[in-house]
Amino acid sequence: MASGGDVGRYSQTHTWAPHHRNNYFEQSDEVLALESIYGENEMGLNILSRPETEADNEPKNGLFSVQMSVPIDTSDERVTVDVCVPLNELQNNVDFSKFKRSDSGMRIIGSVTVRHLYPISLTIVLPHEYPSSAPPKFTISCPWLTSLQMTSLCQAMDRLWEESMYMPVLFTWITWLQENVMNHLGLRNRIFLQDDLDEGDSRVISEQMPIEEAFTSMIRYDQQREEEEFAQSEQECGICFTQQAGSLFLRLRPCKHHFCRICVNEYCRTHIKEGNVLNLICPETDCKSEIPPPMVTANLTPEEYERYETLSLRKGLDCMGDIVWCPRCQNPVIQEKEEALRLGHCLGCVYSFCTDCQEPWHQGRCYSDILQEEEDEKLRQTKSEAMQKKRERLARLKEERLSREIIEKTTRPCPNCKMDISKMSGCNKVSCVYCNHSMCWGCGLDITKESYGHFSKCSLSDMHEEIIDAGNIYNDGGVNYVIRPFARAHQKEKNPIVVEIEVALAANPDEKINLIRCPFCKQKNLRKNQDNHIRCWNCTRSTCFQCKKAISENPITKHFSTPNLCKQHSS
Repeated sequence: MASGGDVGRYSQTHTWAPHHRNNYFEQSDEVLALESIYGENEMGLNILSRPETEADNEPKNGLFSVQMSVPIDTSDERVTVDVCVPLNELQNNVDFSKFKRSDSGMRIIGSVTVRHLYPISLTIVLPHEYPSSAPPKFTISCPWLTSLQMTSLCQAMDRLWEESMYMPVLFTWITWLQENVMNHLGLRNRIFLQDDLDEGDSRVISEQMPIEEAFTSMIRYDQQREEEEFAQSEQECGICFTQQAGSLFLRLRPCKHHFCRICVNEYCRTHIKEGNVLNLICPETDCKSEIPPPMVTANLTPEEYERYETLSLRKGLDCMGDIVWCPRCQNPVIQEKEEALRLGHCLGCVYSFCTDCQEPWHQGRCYSDILQEEEDEKLRQTKSEAMQKKRERLARLKEERLSREIIEKTTRPCPNCKMDISKMSGCNKVSCVYCNHSMCWGCGLDITKESYGHFSKCSLSDMHEEIIDAGNIYNDGGVNYVIRPFARAHQKEKNPIVVEIEVALAANPDEKINLIRCPFCKQKNLRKNQDNHIRCWNCTRSTCFQCKKAISENPITKHFSTPNLCKQHSS
């Protein structure tokens, strides 16, 4: 940062001479005009001092001094800021993670683009002799200009004063700085931020600011101006499609998608009510940016906030295999490393319990293990109500243990959120309903990005058929579950609807014109009765036969309404 001019030697108590009386009134009119032009805009004109006056409005003593921030006009074009920072001078509070090191490894180099350059700070003191015989005294400073560049600006302002023929020049200076700095310095649309090692003329005093601090100030100012412009203009909500002032919207970073506050609040409340706090992401289609917790909790009731905090904690702890819940106070407990002990010790209520049966900790078998022996004995007499309740509780514990065993045998953990997934039919591409990630049922890998291309090289997945031994089938309430090793693929049986489509095509080959593949699961579907709304028999998602795109509107009929060109029924 550099400063030009000299404003320190003028005393605010210097008395006005009679022959400077006209200068005072011209200065007063000029300052009043600047207040009316720049008083309420982004320049923020600030009157630091005014001369004291007599009762008849004659000047007594003191000087006019003003300060303002002059924004640089970039014609709405983005300016690239290149930065080169010594590695040993980095501050801990500055994020340079997206930049790279130089070849020597001693500096951090990188670039960023901005639309709004950090403004020039201009301080002006009007002496008694201005404007009749002397120019104003000024100081200019800017974190991204060097001493030589500031010297050039000072000299240009001196020439403007000389050309003004001793007329008021403040508005001319401000306008010139605002509109001509980039062209005058030959910067165009690129700035190189580096150490200021040059020396200017005798009027320039170098006040060097650390590069990383100047760089951060420029980024923050650009973001602040961008948010101000967004708030002042009219925006459209991507959820309810209403148009309102930008100040009534919430804007997500870094995706910069925006939605009205009412829709965002209702969106967050719905997910919290349903317990699906892991899916609190940007509502925009295919955007995975997370909604920051402060934005989620901004307008929640105390009950909703407590539920959100509890669910977030539980979802996080459920992904950890050594965490169990205390049956007494419901606090999370870390299970002992020796699994054979089945010991959990709660530090909250100082309760030690068996992690299998939730009873006070004991050695040997659990009560649930003894239940089978008790069931083999015949009931000789009616037991007390307390004993009956105990049996019911032990029966529930056994069912839960058996359920856990079946879950372990028939499910696979999601590679992203670790939640258990069960597959009853369909191909080996499985989607998690909690985090929307996809996995291969054969090898267990995350194939969200690779999708169906994974199966062409996966040796553990067979998308079409497999041999299943009778001993690997578990029947539960009429539903057959296949218990297989992790590397064995899922049995693929032809769905009756697939058979029906194949029969229809064999009987009438012309029906191929009514055939469409689902854009989500890639299964074949056949249009019937000229209805362009196709609901996939496999994944139940909706597709438009006419434009071949997935239907995201709700209700579905909105897709087939004006101004869309698609019709629900066509020949």
